[in-house]
Amino acid sequence: MITPGQATGSTNVSVDLTKVPLITGLVGTLNNTLSGLTSIVDTVTSTAGLKFDTSRLYADLNLLSNVMTIDQGAWSQAATLSPDGSMIIVDLDKGLGPILANNVINILQDLKLAVNDLNVTVTASDPLGTLHLTAATLNTTLAPIKTALTVAIDGVLTPVLNDAGVLTQQLLDVSLLGSTTVNVPTTINIPTTSMTQGTVTSKFVGTIVQSDILDVSLFSGSDSSSNIYWNGLAVLPTPPVISTVTGNSQAGYVVKGTADPGNTVKIINPATGQEIGSGLADSSGNYSITLPAGSVGANADINATATDTAGNVSAPTAGKTPADADTTAPDAPVITGVTGNSTDGYTVTGTAEAGSKVEIKDSTGAVIGTATADGSGNYSVSLPASVGPNADITATATDASGNVSAPTAGKTPADPKDTTAPDSPKVTDVTKNPDGGYDVGGTAEPGSTVTITDGNGNVVGSGKTDDSGHFHITLPAGSVKPGDVLNITATDAAGNESAPSHFQIPSNTVVPVTFGGSGGQYSNGLPAYYAKGVTLPATGESDNTLPTVIGFSLLAFLSLLLTNLRRRKDVN
Repeated sequence: MITPGQATGSTNVSVDLTKVPLITGLVGTLNNTLSGLTSIVDTVTSTAGLKFDTSRLYADLNLLSNVMTIDQGAWSQAATLSPDGSMIIVDLDKGLGPILANNVINILQDLKLAVNDLNVTVTASDPLGTLHLTAATLNTTLAPIKTALTVAIDGVLTPVLNDAGVLTQQLLDVSLLGSTTVNVPTTINIPTTSMTQGTVTSKFVGTIVQSDILDVSLFSGSDSSSNIYWNGLAVLPTPPVISTVTGNSQAGYVVKGTADPGNTVKIINPATGQEIGSGLADSSGNYSITLPAGSVGANADINATATDTAGNVSAPTAGKTPADADTTAPDAPVITGVTGNSTDGYTVTGTAEAGSKVEIKDSTGAVIGTATADGSGNYSVSLPASVGPNADITATATDASGNVSAPTAGKTPADPKDTTAPDSPKVTDVTKNPDGGYDVGGTAEPGSTVTITDGNGNVVGSGKTDDSGHFHITLPAGSVKPGDVLNITATDAAGNESAPSHFQIPSNTVVPVTFGGSGGQYSNGLPAYYAKGVTLPATGESDNTLPTVIGFSLLAFLSLLLTNLRRRKDVN
């Protein structure tokens, strides 16, 4: 035989991508990152007029999580002679590897495009713009998730595009060949030695080898058939279990878990494919691996693999470093408004760190209301009416890590001013007291101040009504005299003054005389015919003058005189 040329072939091949460490590591990382889409999907699902299509993304992920089948993949590869010249050798890995790699590249590139196309869109009429605002907010939340997905995909895709052979070799290691046809150009030098006796039997042996999995021997036979022999893969170690990952980005991390005893556990950064720590599982299967500070950041994806003494590597187990503790207090909340009154309670509104707990406290430091700031930082806290008007309050914000902001001062508003005047007081009795003055009793609005003035507007007495509205006011001796017509008003706590009522100081022991504030009707307890048709002017009218008072006093005097004359006649 002489040096052969280019061999060609076609192969049916299947690859279980769930057994390819780089692919399973990528899928684990992507699934962890995609958990952040839950809130977005929930919002879109519950909001009519929004659309968020992830079908292409999950279709590509499904391809990476199953068996990849290639029908009649065509390839070519240079054939070589064995050192002794007895065999033609075709390295199937070199022919099949690019086919497998290109198929995975196509999936990864389409997956990257699917990530880039992830967007919340508006599908309905939106005259107020609320749907577009919601979509913009969701897309802002989506942006860092898309970035993380793209970085993870590039971590596997870029090395393959740069002709790095790690992924290609992993694909070849787990590929299974079906129907395979190989054409090997062969030139054989015919011996010049002549043979006159016996039979010459020629046999040609060609070997196609796929590393670690396939050994194909081709023997020429009468039926031109070939025998194929499969070498089984070694049993892989059990993937390690990651129990805990502790630490922080400043001090580094410690990864603990379990694996098969004696296995070497390696921690891999899936974004770079680099080993960042390793350790040996003890006789009980426990391991503890320290990751130096700077080798990986906070909240970062990691993979753990187990390697047995024969060098067989397990499938990876996905994990994540913890987030660094938040020790920064949020900004003090802003109080944009305090509304309400001491009857209905109060509402405090404003802005604070999104998701923070806003507490409102009174001047003693007691919490009187709480709320959680929404995704835009807006909050609204209800306060009970017992807080009262013009009360000092403070607002603080507490984040998810328990950090408390500085307080922001505020104040409840004053109650609206009362502008309704009370009803006019009613005088029920006027009696002369032993000191020579007069005691005036009656009713008015509870809690109001009752003021009595003479005809010239001078205050001659005042007092407050009790809770039932009753009042009792003493007019000092000499301040008034019998027959005087006095004005009486009620003033409430807001300073609103009633229309005046009028009453008259009795002469000697005559029954008190009072006048209504609105109609000016006269009444002194005398028989009805004495009062019939007697009308006093209403409060504030111009004919409320001294002649009227004198006339009324004269009428009262004549009534008294007539009564006394009748009594004398009866006695005689």
